[in-house]
Amino acid sequence: MESIRVLVQNGARPLQPSYVVQWGSLQSGEPAIEIVEKPNVAWLAELFITGELELTAQVFKQLKMSGTDLGLPIETRVQKLQQPHPNSTKTTQFVDVWECIEKEVERISTPANLPNAKVNLKKIHTAYNTDKLEALYKKPKKGKKSKSNTAASEQS
Repeated sequence: MESIRVLVQNGARPLQPSYVVQWGSLQSGEPAIEIVEKPNVAWLAELFITGELELTAQVFKQLKMSGTDLGLPIETRVQKLQQPHPNSTKTTQFVDVWECIEKEVERISTPANLPNAKVNLKKIHTAYNTDKLEALYKKPKKGKKSKSNTAASEQS
């Protein structure tokens, strides 16, 4: 968590694009290269797949504290380089960062973990907008004894 805070404080902008180069081959055996451009924050979609709600809430709390506006429209680009064919670029525009993350979650999830990932995304989105992210990772204070502890102390 500290590393995310340091990155945000030292100029790693969540909405700044980052790039990943992916390579492989087509079914025909021809080599294919893709250059994927996404805002840094869009790569966080994988957090929702892992199901680690507390960690995800802490990451988004750092974004909230840095003043990141996740309501801004964004876009992603995928450029395909396939020789000898001409290059192609696909640009996808999103209403906001949340829509981008949701579509990425849908794309990378398995059918088994998609429902849970979407529930976690909704929880984080709601908590982010209502400034209640801490409630998702801070343990409640113990003020009352549990029934089992009360019964045990009464028997002694």
